[in-house]
Amino acid sequence: MADRAINLDYYAPRFRVEVDGETVPMDGIVGVEVDENLENPAMFTIEFNEALDPDTQRFRWLDSPALTPGAEVKIFIGYASRPAANAEPLFWGTLQALTPGFRESGVPSLSVQGYDFSHGLRKRKSHFSGTDIRSSDAASAIAGLNGLDAGGVQSTDTVHSSIRQSEEESDGDFLKRLASDLGFEVFSRGKTLYFRRPDDATSEQLNFTWGRNLVNFTPRLSTSAQVSEVVVRGWNRSTKERIEGRATAGDLKTLSGGTSGAEQVEAAEGSAVTRRIEDRPIHSQEEADAIARAELNRLNDGFITGSGEVAGTPELRPGVNIMITGVGRRFSGRYYVKAAKHTVGENGYRTTFEVRRNAFGTS
Repeated sequence: MADRAINLDYYAPRFRVEVDGETVPMDGIVGVEVDENLENPAMFTIEFNEALDPDTQRFRWLDSPALTPGAEVKIFIGYASRPAANAEPLFWGTLQALTPGFRESGVPSLSVQGYDFSHGLRKRKSHFSGTDIRSSDAASAIAGLNGLDAGGVQSTDTVHSSIRQSEEESDGDFLKRLASDLGFEVFSRGKTLYFRRPDDATSEQLNFTWGRNLVNFTPRLSTSAQVSEVVVRGWNRSTKERIEGRATAGDLKTLSGGTSGAEQVEAAEGSAVTRRIEDRPIHSQEEADAIARAELNRLNDGFITGSGEVAGTPELRPGVNIMITGVGRRFSGRYYVKAAKHTVGENGYRTTFEVRRNAFGTS
């Protein structure tokens, strides 16, 4: 766990960029940004000050054979006290785009962007089909078909009579559908695919306090999307039988900080507020109930959310828990990080983040 006051010596940023294993000279890089979240592939942007060689008439970066779409890129960010060279990469993926800028001022620039290895899941359609299979088995198979390590795939228990990827679904959409039915999340770190239950139960790794090391924080409590129960109605393709699953507030993960969104919206409305999911293929009562619980918990995760900014913190990444204090009793507590953007530039190193209230306790 970390609880640090801002220290200018400590927060002297150091970063390193590798392209296909070769370190890029630092003198031409003016900015680096790594944008991670649990909904989309992580993305990087590197800004270069371009230079034209008057003898060869070649641009230093735009004409460099190293900066080629498909090249592997690793980005390390650290501090003087924790050199980036000794850390795990904050980003590992491939270069996808080059955007030069030729300005009236005569000073050209180059912006280079790319995505992590899960980006390929959006483009490939494997048309996966399996019988007597678990969702985690399907996720592992998709990982293998896309050249990813399945070491981050969490095993699931239910054996389905069949799991099929539709003709229209990309591999990424297919995994998201499987994950949604389980209340799981899908993302990659390096070449490892993660298909797992949100890690709410892990102790917070970082502490941030407003007025000390939390630059700003804007929380939001909203019942607009909250319901108190979810009903899933479908049919078994084999037996043609109707199946109904149901989840109520009692099926929610325990929300840190008190009353859940489901309980608050029911109290406000004076009766149950129901979301119905109709006419979808379901193989068992167990599956229908699991889908209903996952949807109710997903909606409840949006009850208390927030966004904020801190001095650059490489450990602040999606999928970790943090403690936020000094923002009042209602909003102080443990939060789960959904997105984090790390920016190193002329203003130093800053990390902005998006969170939801953690589903476990406050300590």
